[in-house]
Amino acid sequence: MRVRVLLDSCVLVAASVHMASDEIGLELKHPFFDESMNLIGLLKKHLAKRVGIVTSTVENEARLVIEKAVRDEIASKQPDQLKARVLSLSVVVNSCEERLDGILSYLLREPIDADERDKCYAKVCELYDRWTDYGRELNIAQSASARTEAVSKGYKREAYRIYKRQDYQRNRQAMRLCTYPPDHVDKLVLSEAIYLYNLYKQTEGRDVRMLVASTDTHFSPIRGDLPSRVVTDDIAGSFGITCDWPNEVAKTIRESTK
Repeated sequence: MRVRVLLDSCVLVAASVHMASDEIGLELKHPFFDESMNLIGLLKKHLAKRVGIVTSTVENEARLVIEKAVRDEIASKQPDQLKARVLSLSVVVNSCEERLDGILSYLLREPIDADERDKCYAKVCELYDRWTDYGRELNIAQSASARTEAVSKGYKREAYRIYKRQDYQRNRQAMRLCTYPPDHVDKLVLSEAIYLYNLYKQTEGRDVRMLVASTDTHFSPIRGDLPSRVVTDDIAGSFGITCDWPNEVAKTIRESTK
């Protein structure tokens, strides 16, 4: 099976925001740098197979937000590094933009038919609207109480606590949409992944798997001892697109290239 991986802008930015400089006394490293670079390195290793792909939407978004990501990392440093913060911004941004250019050189930029993408966009909006409504209307306590009714009286309190925690953990991804809804670009990225997957099936046969590598929980599961992946699973079921964190996508690539 052939694997194609569309990298979300958050992965590109995470892999780009890194710099250690004795000259300005500042070291920066994005929290997801190692995980994202693990995937980038693997894509570089399999460069001839053209596994890693990007679109102009993703690239433009990465270039747009990379300075903010740098600012956020600089702002997280200790107060006694204020001078380094002021002096280093332009230097670090330039360095990180150069890293981004290098990463993009390992990826295939795919053209997108806007009309076909927009047809997918409407379906993506429907999916997110449905899960946002679900998250807004969900009553965890009521659901846990209903599940507890069949439990023996002496165990009801403990069962209620367990069921409530399970329901909360399972549905976190949907509930998070109510506070942090996907923006227009998020929906465009998923629409483009769907468009490309349909295109690949037409041009390369049905033996192709489409993945989106992202640290954004609009796409990838919320990690934890009980992961929340209700939205992720619906994306897979509705569109055939597997969305996951860079490390998990890297595992899939390794398995497919054995």
